[in-house]
Amino acid sequence: LLDLGASAGLNLVAPLRRYEVADVAGRSLMRLGHWPDEMAAPQFRIRAQGVVPDLPLGDLKPLPRILSRTGIDMQPFYLDSEEQERILLSFIWADQLERMGRLREGLTAYHQVQQGDTPIALHEVFLPDGLADFLATKGPAGDAPLVIYNTYMTTYLPDKGASLREIIGRWAAGQPQPTFWLQLEPRSEASRFGWCAITADLWHNGQHRQWELAMAHPHITDLEFSAADLADFLAYW
Repeated sequence: LLDLGASAGLNLVAPLRRYEVADVAGRSLMRLGHWPDEMAAPQFRIRAQGVVPDLPLGDLKPLPRILSRTGIDMQPFYLDSEEQERILLSFIWADQLERMGRLREGLTAYHQVQQGDTPIALHEVFLPDGLADFLATKGPAGDAPLVIYNTYMTTYLPDKGASLREIIGRWAAGQPQPTFWLQLEPRSEASRFGWCAITADLWHNGQHRQWELAMAHPHITDLEFSAADLADFLAYW
């Protein structure tokens, strides 16, 4: 995993969290993540609005094995002390108890990962200018697939992320392993104000495929699937 704009790197522990996609009536469509207790409530519930295409219903198991967790950021927030954790917690308003609970759960997952065999490694990299050099010198070795992702990050870049596609595409096209790039980023022509596009790019065997999977609220509390692209994406696998 490679997280662009990782901050403290908590998205790199996402596979240890619990997610549920439900329709507007509250019916569960899919559960994702880590559910050691089958009766546990989801930590994140995502409401699918509009037309919901056929999905691989039920739980997606087993999750892929993660060989490394790497995050890059212009100013990484290192969670190397209790004081740093308290600072991170202070960024949430005191009356936002649910968000505070989710963050504390994330910190618990973070410590679990750091004690395992694939701890999070954060690097200070100026984006987008430093990405090409980082990939060339510290990119993954071997033939394991690489998943790159960024969530609501491009709006903070000088070029709004315009150069990322060329940088990642040029690097990925020369790699032996599949490279999958997943984004949740703002789109000016979104049908709902402030919503983001969830897009996926895949470079594999000399070919490049691209899909728009959904439009989503920035916090991914709600989404609308892009039926045609999602169907093509699911059929590809």
